[in-house]
Amino acid sequence: MKKLESTFMNMVLSLVLIASVAAAALAAIFSLTEENIKKQEAEKQQQAISYVLPNRGEGAIVAAPDTVTIPDAKGDIEVVIYRAYSDSCFCDSLYIGAAVQTTGNGFGGPQEIMVGFDPNGVIIDYQVLKHQETPGLGDKIKDWFKTDAGHQNILHRQAGTLAVSKAGGDVDAITAATISSKAFLKAINVAYTALQPKEEGQPVKAVTSASQIHVQKEETEVKDE
Repeated sequence: MKKLESTFMNMVLSLVLIASVAAAALAAIFSLTEENIKKQEAEKQQQAISYVLPNRGEGAIVAAPDTVTIPDAKGDIEVVIYRAYSDSCFCDSLYIGAAVQTTGNGFGGPQEIMVGFDPNGVIIDYQVLKHQETPGLGDKIKDWFKTDAGHQNILHRQAGTLAVSKAGGDVDAITAATISSKAFLKAINVAYTALQPKEEGQPVKAVTSASQIHVQKEETEVKDE
């Protein structure tokens, strides 16, 4: 086979060919893994819903999700509400609480959080689904605000006005990670706001279709990314 001459055009063609083959290989790998990644994310979300509900979601029936948009100076925030009931009739008298997926704008990027509330808006528990905070600092949001040390635990408290002490509140921020802490607490407050009745006095309903999610009790906590 005749060897190609080392001309500028031949080198360009070789690079284009190599790049094309590499791009095709990456596209094929992404196509093969995309479905599995989406499946894992969906499973993680369902486990988080169960984890933050009363009794870890045991026996709960969750209505189809309802998306609520909360106005914010830095851009509207979309919150997804999963209301839970003890019976499939979704009667208000059988409402046991809600898992709310909310987002905060942290130091490193978006914080995606699932937080659970009882019917009175008291925080049951929370689970961090995704975050981009600094390891050893901001990433402590995963457990910091549910740890009994000082004034950092927000579980079993009413949400809506939670704030770190540096901002006039009574919650201890993560050491050297005030921005991450503020973003986290704001996300929890936004989730609480989304659960409140509309201005006309009617509660936000989560039953937007006939589908239901039957939540099973999870024995282990979902690990954060």
